[in-house]
Amino acid sequence: SSILSLIIPKEMNISIIIVNYNTRVVTKQCLDSIFKWTKDISFEVIVVDNDSHDGSKEMLASYPNIKYVQSGGNLGFGKANNLGYKFSSGRYILLLNSDTYLLNNAIKCFVDEFDKLPPMVGCIGGWLRSPDGDINNSYGQIPNIYSAINNSFGLYLRVLGIKLTQKKEYDDTAKSKHVEYVMGADICIRREVVEKCGLFDSDFFMYYEESEMQNRYRQSGYTSMIVPTPLIVHLECVSSKVANKKYSYANRQTFFNSYMLYMKKTCSPLVYLFFRIVFLFQFPIFLASYYTLKEKLGMLALMFKPAKADRRRL
Repeated sequence: SSILSLIIPKEMNISIIIVNYNTRVVTKQCLDSIFKWTKDISFEVIVVDNDSHDGSKEMLASYPNIKYVQSGGNLGFGKANNLGYKFSSGRYILLLNSDTYLLNNAIKCFVDEFDKLPPMVGCIGGWLRSPDGDINNSYGQIPNIYSAINNSFGLYLRVLGIKLTQKKEYDDTAKSKHVEYVMGADICIRREVVEKCGLFDSDFFMYYEESEMQNRYRQSGYTSMIVPTPLIVHLECVSSKVANKKYSYANRQTFFNSYMLYMKKTCSPLVYLFFRIVFLFQFPIFLASYYTLKEKLGMLALMFKPAKADRRRL
């Protein structure tokens, strides 16, 4: 223990939490990029494995320089990150997706950026890249009843071949940008914000947890920003793809239940009732989807079910 006390820094600058679920190959790529690029900063890597069965456990056990946490079951994204946080000690907490990899000393960049920002900036993220270098989804708008209406009618317009031109404000990625929420792939958070406001709501198994969390932070006066210096590639949707489908039926059900749960938690009862009515307009689109008839009927049933906490442990 005396030897350990000599090599452990007095203050850990940043804790990196990665959740792995059957993503052995990309998680290894992510870890290797962290240890390749990260220098001149004290950091720790905490990997929470959600009971993978693809050889991930053996791969993770081969890294002596990580904190390897076995969840004992698939807790979902939010609860697994919450578990990882219990093992963290950094001033800043970086929640990093397993399907990302670094292109520069991004971990130090997060610390340097936070150190010069005012304390009311609670969350920061980087401009995420795709493997070909294009800018990927990096931030979003907090969902509300207006975005719900736009989404429902936007589906019909897309079916009719009408594309609404959406302004992507990626014109100057060399600058920082205030945003409503940072995408869950690379959220860096001040520890004092987590201590005050909590991390993810355990009622969400997957999807909308980062929206709910940062909406909660906004209610306490904190803001979120995208900063230009960390260079991170995000592959997107690696653990949720099934065959050639971007989203399986089960994942789509989880997505919509989380969406309804989010709206229930953040809207007044009257607005939430109106949202559920608006949401019904999406069902005809499902009839034209690639889902089987049984799955389509299951989706219809979901539209009439009450939103409920998803505390699965698979």
